[in-house]
Amino acid sequence: MWPDRRTAVLVIHGIGQQNTFETLDAFGRGFWDALHDLNPDSDIKALHRVRDLDGWIENCISFEKDGDEKTAIDCFEYYWAHKTEQKIDAGEVFDWLVKAGRGAQKYYDAEPQDLANTYEQDRHEAFGKQYVISG
Repeated sequence: MWPDRRTAVLVIHGIGQQNTFETLDAFGRGFWDALHDLNPDSDIKALHRVRDLDGWIENCISFEKDGDEKTAIDCFEYYWAHKTEQKIDAGEVFDWLVKAGRGAQKYYDAEPQDLANTYEQDRHEAFGKQYVISG
């Protein structure tokens, strides 16, 4: 099992104490193991890519199967806890969790083509664009 085109996975987190890039590393290690289990006869490599974007560092772990960059799986991390630290209370965190759960339920209840049509119609900038990593 492997995608037929370049694919991105976004790991979003922000609750609790983490060291820099610890979550991306832990997710990447588990994902690498799962990819090997699903593709036992393939050569899968994990590449760490870093890019400085004017003071904001973009980190990505790319998984390539048999050296094919065109079907790489790129894993990005978004950590947001520092944006809310000392700015919201427990009730606001609970409200966010409820809304996130409802959004996830709406996503899983929707037909995949309905979601694609929604994002295409809204011209969502993340839909249909291939991300190119440099650096």
